[in-house]
Amino acid sequence: MEQFDVVIVGAGPAGTSCALSLRNSGLNILLIEKQKHPRDKICGDAIPGPAFRAMRAIDPILEKEMKAFAQDAFVHTSAGVFPGGKEIIKKWKLFSYNVKRLDFDNFLMGLVRKNTHTTIWEHTKVKDVLPSDNKTELLLDNGNTISALFLIACDGANSIVSRKLSKHDYHDHPYIVAVRAYFDGIEGLEKGKNEFHFIKKILPAYFWIFPLGNGRANVGFGKLKNTQGMGSEKQNMKELLNHIIKTDLVLAPRFEHATLQENIKGYSLPIASKSRKISGKRFVLCGDAASLIDPITGSGIDTAMWSGHFAAQQVIKSNEAKNFTAEFIRQYDDEVNRKIGSKFKTKFQILRTFNQFPFLFRLLFRLVKSDYLVRLINKHI
Repeated sequence: MEQFDVVIVGAGPAGTSCALSLRNSGLNILLIEKQKHPRDKICGDAIPGPAFRAMRAIDPILEKEMKAFAQDAFVHTSAGVFPGGKEIIKKWKLFSYNVKRLDFDNFLMGLVRKNTHTTIWEHTKVKDVLPSDNKTELLLDNGNTISALFLIACDGANSIVSRKLSKHDYHDHPYIVAVRAYFDGIEGLEKGKNEFHFIKKILPAYFWIFPLGNGRANVGFGKLKNTQGMGSEKQNMKELLNHIIKTDLVLAPRFEHATLQENIKGYSLPIASKSRKISGKRFVLCGDAASLIDPITGSGIDTAMWSGHFAAQQVIKSNEAKNFTAEFIRQYDDEVNRKIGSKFKTKFQILRTFNQFPFLFRLLFRLVKSDYLVRLINKHI
């Protein structure tokens, strides 16, 4: 049985950020990924400003590399578009860009390969997790068993580590169901401008158009879902996306000559709604495995990277103190809640309120009809 000081399960933004944060720790680290990079991750492809701050905390030099990776797709403006076409504009100060997650996650993995001594196993899936007093064993799909003194779960919403060690299933939490598509040739795309369309058919959700460069855009929408039946829900949403781009008065003319580049894909993510236990004896949960998804925007890249960085700091603390108890590792929960959790609870309450009382959106639409109000909002936000 091979033994490691740290095993990181999942090589998305959380897992790679954790590996980068541990690069000078002197620990024997294994990073496991069930697929092989580059691999697709269904997402809106918007890399928000706080993600770059997270990389700066890891290493300012790596932040510069991350900014340079896709700076041609820099995003400086967000536009909230209401029925009838009225816009509320927000200019962003933080650096951010749009880039396919297939490329972005592969870039982060490249940083790990180049800047760390991390052992990387791709095409490797964890089938079972077996905790004991002095280690955690992982049974792999190739029949091998490995052990870790510290286990970091970055293996997504349906995390096997979360299910086995913290007894959480993402069906136990509110979640967002969303669909994503890539289109070429959408009329009126503006470089550096992300669009959020508020359409009555999908309220309180928004319909996004995020330009990726070269005339291509990531298009989709999501909605809050609290019941079972995700498969049929995703199919219904795929059909609704096609209906919207063909019939909406604002969007239909822009999609008249646009071409779909891939099949429309559906996905679901558990969102942060309340504080939950995200650590235990010899393990922590990061990113989607810890339900660190913004309830309003649906973004989770920045929070995944921050959680990966905080997980690495906890690993170092535990090794220095030779303390791997659940009580000691709970410092990680406190740090995540301080940085991320408190604001997410407020955002979830806002989302739930709009979901329960859609008339609030109708009231907002009436207010937006006032040109004076739109100019006032654009001036002060």
